[in-house]
Amino acid sequence: MRKVPLEKGRYRVIKISREALMEFIYESFLDNQEMYLETEPTETLDHFYIDLENESFICCAERADNPKYSGMNIDPRIDIAALCRNLDDTTNTMYADVRYRDYTEEELIEISEKFRKMEKYKLKSMNMAESRIDSEKQR
Repeated sequence: MRKVPLEKGRYRVIKISREALMEFIYESFLDNQEMYLETEPTETLDHFYIDLENESFICCAERADNPKYSGMNIDPRIDIAALCRNLDDTTNTMYADVRYRDYTEEELIEISEKFRKMEKYKLKSMNMAESRIDSEKQR
């Protein structure tokens, strides 16, 4: 890779779109997977979700030889978006000695179901509150 010296008094700027940012995070994570997850990249499937609204990121890695699900899809009973929104952070920095936590498939399915139910309840409660407000406005 060639290096171009930066001249005195000049700034070199990179500004990227949301899509490029997603690509950068994804590719950077894959490039450093051995360090971050302590796994062999060729032996795992990685499932990512980035929640820009809540400023969070999750990666769930599983063995690539999982016989239940072929291809790149995570078990459909595992709601990776709900996990991203609701699980506590596993680390404060990607450079800590301990960055990840292991879960069983059953634990992630159970947690996903719990969060789905909670989110449906919240949505239902919000809809009921909005309906009440709308009916009061119509009076």
